[in-house]
Amino acid sequence: MVVNSHSLLLIRRTLVLFVLLACSLVVNAQEAKKPDGPAYLSSFEAEVIQEINLARAHPEKYVTYLQEYKKYYNGKICLSPSHQKPVMTFEGVAAIDEAIRFLQSSNPLGHLEASRGLSLGAKDHVLDMGQKGTSGHKGSDGSMPTDRVGRYGAWESTMGEAILFEVTTPREMVMQLIIDDGVRDRGHRKDVFEPSFQMAGVSIISRSSFGSFCVIDFADKFTDKSPLTTDSVKIKGNKQ
Repeated sequence: MVVNSHSLLLIRRTLVLFVLLACSLVVNAQEAKKPDGPAYLSSFEAEVIQEINLARAHPEKYVTYLQEYKKYYNGKICLSPSHQKPVMTFEGVAAIDEAIRFLQSSNPLGHLEASRGLSLGAKDHVLDMGQKGTSGHKGSDGSMPTDRVGRYGAWESTMGEAILFEVTTPREMVMQLIIDDGVRDRGHRKDVFEPSFQMAGVSIISRSSFGSFCVIDFADKFTDKSPLTTDSVKIKGNKQ
């Protein structure tokens, strides 16, 4: 979801339409790698930003990844090694082929810098969804993405939010954002490849009563409040 400061009422729907996993997440060896990243991000969260940056800087590499990913499809059913059970998609391989064409015509973009304030805003929402089982960009307290990141700093003119309702591997999660199955305007893909975005924050909850969630907040620029006196708004009864 991209939000423009001059038209905050125009909020683009960017919600990944995937099936909530009822079973526990199994983190494989790829997810356990320890990339370099800021202390406020887990290794998994840091790797998600690294994969987004790889897609932005080298879209041709993601062409190869998506071509390989097609072998896990049988019609509209996807069963990749990281899935516990088959997932019914909306568009099947057609969405992958369309994503490949997009990547083949894309120019390289600059890397996103990790942001603590954006990550804290994302964490507020991921904890809220994990506790309350809500979906979408509106929090149980009525907050929108701009409200949540605004608790921790200021964005300049443009920001966006993407939500994944299935945590698998960082690379597969970024592929799902790019494929954007079932989302007519490909809003998640637009977030990943928005040229004005320079910063991103990530928060992931791998296990909760309602499944696994990943929230990614993007901004053109973001200035943290100084000092940041809290790590996140506390959500009663929730443990990450």
